[in-house]
Amino acid sequence: MDVNLKGAFLTAKAVMPGMQMMRSGKIIMIASNHAFKGGAGASHYSAAKAAVLAFTKSLALELGSEGINVNAVSPGVTDTPMPRRVLPESYLIERAKKNPLRRLGTPRDVADAVLFLVSEESRYITGQTLCVNGGDLML
Repeated sequence: MDVNLKGAFLTAKAVMPGMQMMRSGKIIMIASNHAFKGGAGASHYSAAKAAVLAFTKSLALELGSEGINVNAVSPGVTDTPMPRRVLPESYLIERAKKNPLRRLGTPRDVADAVLFLVSEESRYITGQTLCVNGGDLML
């Protein structure tokens, strides 16, 4: 909760005054597939990430009139050292096979979604969650 929810709250709190003064800005929260479907053994993580999504929507409503967009990126399993450290390789292989795109996400997949949301092309998008999971939530 401290990292996943309180961290998002404190970061937003730190950047808001400058954005409010400029009447412009983009805040991007990082959530997770777990926010939508939960996860056995990860109830604390799932709850924190679901709260990040509610926080995203609330902040978008509060800050929109000040020219600030607030959105979230919600990655699925991403091929980084953390899942490789805590999940068996066989599980990761099976997850990739079951994914509609037949692979795990990469850090670049997530970064590209964030890049889009901070770009001018997303100027009329706020309070939304961009799921970057190769279609995992459709399963």
